[in-house]
Amino acid sequence: MLPGSTNFLIWAIGLEEDVAFNTMNFAIVPPYSSPPRHTMVPQLTPTKKARIWQYHTDGLSNRQIADKLPWDQRTIDRTITLMKQHPDPYYSVPRPGRPRSLTPADLAFAKLSLKRGKCRDGADVQCELFPNTGASTVCRALAMIGLNGRVRRKKPYLSKHHICACRKWAAKFCQWDLPKWKAVWFADESKFNLFGSDSKLYCRTQGG
Repeated sequence: MLPGSTNFLIWAIGLEEDVAFNTMNFAIVPPYSSPPRHTMVPQLTPTKKARIWQYHTDGLSNRQIADKLPWDQRTIDRTITLMKQHPDPYYSVPRPGRPRSLTPADLAFAKLSLKRGKCRDGADVQCELFPNTGASTVCRALAMIGLNGRVRRKKPYLSKHHICACRKWAAKFCQWDLPKWKAVWFADESKFNLFGSDSKLYCRTQGG
């Protein structure tokens, strides 16, 4: 037996006696019970709201509806009260707070401007149409309506005349030998962009 184990055994026996004494004088607390069958549903889908309203129109009480459906009676009461004010199950209570900076009409106008080519990306929409609104707010609103930012593909316009001229120019020098190419003088030239930029450009388009 280890040193000090005798004291531990005496302490354990005394603890058991105290527990037995306490259980004789006090009521035994029942174990933790399982949660109730009905659970709170903070937000119901329109289909569930229509189902509750159908039971209500059939003449069932809120208690009977709660027994049929796996939701709390308070949820049934709240849903029926809301349906009496607004029978449309797709109606949602407007959230409190500051109204949105861009209305649906503003977003439709921005979408039309992007489609017609008046604006290229979110920065252009913010500068041209909504100068008093932040650029991040405009870009986030455009993404919400499906206009995501994408890198614009570099595809210069080439007509049939341009293609034929390029082929003729290439065929003219295709048969050159090495001495002729040695007579060509290659020099570095400065590049100036007259229209736009040749760097990475962005646009706002819908997927697909």
